[in-house]
Amino acid sequence: LIPGRRDELVESLMRSLPKALRRHLIPFGDTVDAVLDRLGPADGRLVDRLAETIAEVADVSVAPAAFDTDVLPPHLRLNIVVSDDDGEVHDVGTDLAAIKTRLADVARASVAAAAPIEERRGITSWDVGDLPTVVESSDRGFDVRAYPTLLDVGDSVSLRVVTTPELQARAMRGGVRRLLLLDGAPSRSSIERLITTAGRQALLGADIEVATLVDDCIAAAVDLLLDEYVERIGSLPFAEREFLDLRGDVVAKAAHRAGTALGGAVAVVAAANDVRRRLAELRAPSVRPSIDDANRHLGRLVRPGFVSAHGVERLDDVARYVRGIAHRLDHLAGAADRDLERMNEVRRLEDRFERYVDALPPGAVTGDVVEVRWLLEELRIQLFAQPVGTRVRTSPIKVARRLTTLGA
Repeated sequence: LIPGRRDELVESLMRSLPKALRRHLIPFGDTVDAVLDRLGPADGRLVDRLAETIAEVADVSVAPAAFDTDVLPPHLRLNIVVSDDDGEVHDVGTDLAAIKTRLADVARASVAAAAPIEERRGITSWDVGDLPTVVESSDRGFDVRAYPTLLDVGDSVSLRVVTTPELQARAMRGGVRRLLLLDGAPSRSSIERLITTAGRQALLGADIEVATLVDDCIAAAVDLLLDEYVERIGSLPFAEREFLDLRGDVVAKAAHRAGTALGGAVAVVAAANDVRRRLAELRAPSVRPSIDDANRHLGRLVRPGFVSAHGVERLDDVARYVRGIAHRLDHLAGAADRDLERMNEVRRLEDRFERYVDALPPGAVTGDVVEVRWLLEELRIQLFAQPVGTRVRTSPIKVARRLTTLGA
């Protein structure tokens, strides 16, 4: 921004405040002059310092977000032009975050080209030696810092260079996991043969194929061992020796962990099948909203990939939640109105949680967010199936408070 326009910008921002706040700034012209005298040199975000200064001058609490920058005229906005060394313009706009998003691939490619490490594809075993966690170089007079990582591409792994340590960590976990599944995890056939005849009978007609369920349990076992390694060591493996140590754990322990998970998963799928059959038989219009809700709930709990999605340690809980749906159906007759009331109560909280999670950036799901997700499951047991039992006692009020604490 041109320094000579600063006074005009400050006045325009103050005029953008809601009328209820502007009333406290009368006489407005005098207040603007007093704010400008006290504002001081630029340091940090202007809206933050402006809000503080208005509070000092007029004793009015103003949140930085209360300033409506959308109403500023074009000549008072920051106009950004991104060009390369040859003068070619790659993007233009007023929203820096949006420009960064649009140019993310270009920026990554530029950093990768300047980094002293060669990107590769088609990696199926750890043949990359010791990966540095960061590489630096000088490119055309600029210091370039890049972060090597392994990226899961399905049937192999790629060695890539990314622009932030956060992207590096997120990709690296998936890359290490894929290498362990390709080179270290037990075979599908060795785990599938652990299913008993009764188990195979129970899986007949299931929505999840046996091979898919077995692969899911193997992946969940590898996830568990990878989590244990990171908790023990404090970081993902970047050195070859570190990966080989982790691979040794997987070779030694994954088959047993996967077999145990498979036993629990088969029981869950079998129970879910029984519930689905019961849901299909209930056709009365009076209970249709409850049936639709129960179907959605069951689909969220038991679906292809549910073991690795929920975690091996949550299988017993998932089985209990399925029993909770069955209990709900047992007591639905003659209580449709009460069930609908409880359903609306929990759905309001679930919708609030889902909106919050959908708005989170990639990699921003914290342990607190996961805990609230499971607390909502416990609330369903509390409301619909108390005799089944909850892991923790909860209530709609308690869950609402936790959501507020999250910022949802």
